[in-house]
Amino acid sequence: MKYLGYCLLLILFMTSIGFAQVDTLWTRTFGGEFGEGGQAVIETADGSIVAAGYTNSMGNGLYDVYVVKTDANGTLIWENTYGGSDRDYGYEIIETFDGNYVIVGYTMSTGNGAKDILLLKIDPDGEELWSHTYGYNGDEEGWAVCEAQNHDLILTGYTDLMGLVDDYQCYVIRTDFEGNVIWENQFSGDESEWGCAVLETPEGNIAIAGGTGSYGSRNRDVLLIHLAPDGEEIWISHAGYGDFDWGNDIVIARDSSFVIAGHSANHGIDADNVYVLSFSEEGNPVYQRRYGRNFYDYGRGICHAGESGYMIAGMSKIGLYTDLYILKTSDTCVREWEMFLGGEGNDWGSDIQPTSDGGFVISGHTDSFGSGSTDLWIVRLAGEESSTRENTQETPGHSMLDQNYPNPFNPETSISFTIEKNSHVSLAVYDRLGRFVTSLLSSTMNPGIHQVTFDASGLASGMYYYRLTTGEISCMRSMIVLK
Repeated sequence: MKYLGYCLLLILFMTSIGFAQVDTLWTRTFGGEFGEGGQAVIETADGSIVAAGYTNSMGNGLYDVYVVKTDANGTLIWENTYGGSDRDYGYEIIETFDGNYVIVGYTMSTGNGAKDILLLKIDPDGEELWSHTYGYNGDEEGWAVCEAQNHDLILTGYTDLMGLVDDYQCYVIRTDFEGNVIWENQFSGDESEWGCAVLETPEGNIAIAGGTGSYGSRNRDVLLIHLAPDGEEIWISHAGYGDFDWGNDIVIARDSSFVIAGHSANHGIDADNVYVLSFSEEGNPVYQRRYGRNFYDYGRGICHAGESGYMIAGMSKIGLYTDLYILKTSDTCVREWEMFLGGEGNDWGSDIQPTSDGGFVISGHTDSFGSGSTDLWIVRLAGEESSTRENTQETPGHSMLDQNYPNPFNPETSISFTIEKNSHVSLAVYDRLGRFVTSLLSSTMNPGIHQVTFDASGLASGMYYYRLTTGEISCMRSMIVLK
């Protein structure tokens, strides 16, 4: 493991679109002599950072699932490997309502076929609680997992069922909290389909983003599948720009539409761009955006950027090497600024998530820094300029939204705010994916200081946002439920 601080060793590029509005707080690399990589990252309810991926330097087999936990400053708390004598790989990690972690990926060490989906649960100390495999006689991989409102787990990836070449189906599995299968389903047309990201909507339905070769007139289109809670199809939609388009991650927009980040290959040109697509609640394409340096640019992760807009992480290649690509957009995905981090090697980001202080954390891979051929890389970013945040929320003579107290809390906390004139006020809570949770207030109020008590008894541990909207402003802060 090698510690890198404050980008002293990083090459930072800023484009003419706009100067980057965030600072790099720290970067860390983890790994051994051979290859490691980070595929997913989360900030946990206690403020720790946990990243998951793979290692070829440690463990029992050719590759093992690799999980690293640090404190908020990037200091290593523990690292662990999981797997058997062959290849085992982790693609995504989430924190569940009980404070444990669930990882999805694939295994070639156990199961029915050449590859099976691996679902693994570990406790906050890295000790394995249970594991399950799912699959048939061919290849299966699990690329994404989410926790439903009732604490079921929903997985997606692909299966080729009987091991037929180029005959992949989008594979969706719903399990109970212990990993026991409730139902499973496959979705495909004449060609192949893959599920790369999954989330549950506020209504309890399921949205899956990925790629399709069956729909549309091109080689590949971005795929969006909308399912009922029992796995039955509600609708399937797709859209694309280039000859080869792919969706890697998905969020729910503030207007309840879907925003998917991925990449798109240009017509007749050996190049890719970061590609973002918006779909309405009914699955109709709304808009598409492309970004990058017009060589090889990929979007791997997307998340909400505080009060407005999105943050996207991926990679961008120019010349011989790739850089970590970070992009900030508006609510309609218009580019606001972008930045590139890297050295004299190949560096890229696989996932980006918000943190409780308004910043962001990214996991990925680097062979510019660290101890091995590639190392798992964690990058910690500050939020957009704090002076802007303070001016928005706490300028004298305007409405103000205070930080809740206590924070973290269980189960109650107080939220105070000040309004300067008679106006209609709404105060609502959202989860970290931007999904509406509950309304705390919606009424006309007199000027002065007001306080609302929020009871989170029915919520899982994790980070949430609360938004105050008046006739003057709309502002948001984060809070942490810690059970």
